[in-house]
Amino acid sequence: RCIDIRDPGEQSWHIKLAAEVAAAFCVNAAGQIVEANHAATNLYAISRGDHISAFKLNAVEATQLAQAVRLAAGKNSRTSLLRFGSETGDRTVIFHVSHVQDAIGQPLAIVRTSELGWPESLGALMQEAFKLTEAELEIIRNLVEGKSIKAICAERKRSVETVRTQIRSILAKTETHSQSELLRVVLGLMELATTPLGQSQHSQVSH
Repeated sequence: RCIDIRDPGEQSWHIKLAAEVAAAFCVNAAGQIVEANHAATNLYAISRGDHISAFKLNAVEATQLAQAVRLAAGKNSRTSLLRFGSETGDRTVIFHVSHVQDAIGQPLAIVRTSELGWPESLGALMQEAFKLTEAELEIIRNLVEGKSIKAICAERKRSVETVRTQIRSILAKTETHSQSELLRVVLGLMELATTPLGQSQHSQVSH
């Protein structure tokens, strides 16, 4: 989904950035973050005013990101696709860096990542839809974050069999037949949870 900050539509670019399911943020040519969505704030512990050097990247990756931002926010308006290792080293994270402009025409770079966030209303929405336990929700969140079964077991201090049993329970409750199918369902609910309509509907059901 493309975000165009110059779009004169009703929604501001701040709202559109916040609606991104994956972690995304805008940064100026100097590397200062001017806006970050909820997913980026949670996953990377960044906020407006921080510098991209706050990301936990190695020296080579940090240089690549800084260069991509300068190129995107500069005269060339160049788009870059970067591939980095995750902080835990167990998966690859994609950074897509492209050119946008703010409301007064100043050039910025928008950075979209392949790291999915967890909208604040998603947990309650899933519990309401599927009657999931808190433990099952945490496992789904771990899977969305790309963690392996082994990593989930270590984090939760549970055996592999216990976690697999919980995953089978999750698949049964959500009427899915595999982890990939489960993730497709979660992605659909993420879209619902991050739209004003979805939030409004959920608020009415909750009360």
